[in-house]
Amino acid sequence: MHLKRCSLAGRTCLVTGGAGGIGLALTAQLAAQGAVVHACDNDERLLAAARARIERVSWGRRVQLTHGDVTDLDHVSAWVNHAAERSGPLSVLVNNAAYIRWAGLDQITVHDHNGGGIARAAGIDVRGEGGVLHMGGLDTASRRPGRSGA
Repeated sequence: MHLKRCSLAGRTCLVTGGAGGIGLALTAQLAAQGAVVHACDNDERLLAAARARIERVSWGRRVQLTHGDVTDLDHVSAWVNHAAERSGPLSVLVNNAAYIRWAGLDQITVHDHNGGGIARAAGIDVRGEGGVLHMGGLDTASRRPGRSGA
């Protein structure tokens, strides 16, 4: 399999859960590689710390941090639209936000894991130049009715 290396310079990227840990590291690397990054997170403390860090680096001007919850579809739509209006077509989604709903497989709906919904809302063409990276997984997918979650 041949993987084509592409430049991120000028590309617009979305990162969910982008203000701490792996999400912040991904946000930083994408911006350091020249991408314009719109990252959201639902933790105000992490957002404040990320803003303080980002203000001190040369690529910081390419990062927009937003408070929000990816389980709130109205927020997702507004965030995606704002990113596209401000920075142009969206090329990459890193779906990093953690979300756990303890349920059996028979209770899971399409709304329980919204990575695909975010990609569709963003208009990212995964068949062309765009890409979606899902970090982790939906923990409920491994649960079976009648089994414990531990």
